[in-house]
Amino acid sequence: MHSTDKRQRIDAENPKDRFFKMRTDKRMLEMLEENSLLSGNTKSDEVRIAIEERNASLKARKNEK
Repeated sequence: MHSTDKRQRIDAENPKDRFFKMRTDKRMLEMLEENSLLSGNTKSDEVRIAIEERNASLKARKNEK
């Protein structure tokens, strides 16, 4: 029999309850997969890291002006 207990797996400190979908070309997908293999991170984590790094870079550039 199947269990009817359907618990959500949400980390209280860092809930990831939003879904992001994007279109990309073959080259970008290959680079994402390569980064994931080289770093050992998931592709989702690689996207999060890239967004965080870009955000920090933009803020630093803004503060230099």
